[in-house]
Amino acid sequence: MDYYCNRSTIKQKNYEQLIASGLPTIQVDRYLETSNWSAVVSDNFKKAAEVGALIQAHHYQHVIVLTNSIQYISSRKNRLSGLKAALQTSNINIQVLNVDQEQDWQTILVTAAQQDQKTVIYALNGSLLWETIRTLRSAEIDFPTDVGLLGYDDSGLADLITPGITSIMQNPHQIGKLAACKLVKLIDNPKKTKTEKTEIPTSLIKRASL
Repeated sequence: MDYYCNRSTIKQKNYEQLIASGLPTIQVDRYLETSNWSAVVSDNFKKAAEVGALIQAHHYQHVIVLTNSIQYISSRKNRLSGLKAALQTSNINIQVLNVDQEQDWQTILVTAAQQDQKTVIYALNGSLLWETIRTLRSAEIDFPTDVGLLGYDDSGLADLITPGITSIMQNPHQIGKLAACKLVKLIDNPKKTKTEKTEIPTSLIKRASL
């Protein structure tokens, strides 16, 4: 039997052919709310709320959220919405910087980081986290002295630089293993498998970048 494992966007029209085909499908890392497919994802909203609490504990006044386009990506939406939920009763300002829309985002980032506010940068994926580090060091902006820094995707390297980077470590192997098990069950018993969204816990690793 054919099957399909989805790790794409949450835009409904991208899935019309797949929905019509009736193929056994498990959503991995991202999900479409309006579908009847099970999903295996990280606990993005919950962990982002913990990030918000940590930001408040360090008395930051301004958060720069560095991200790719958010609109159709459930993981990014939850990483932002969890932060907003945690900070909604605070006076902390949230600035979202979309690198897909701002060609000169590095300059915007440096300018924002140099404002007279206690600022932290929150990168929503690993590639943006490392690009942020390069940008800050090129501009001779130190963390955590001049600006705080944290982000997703620990990747096993965030403790190898000085200072170490506070980051959220995901469990991609556990996500993949569980998704594969669910897909096998779905193929074997397509009418008996319960549709559900399973969240795999992540870890907030606190280091010296805040």
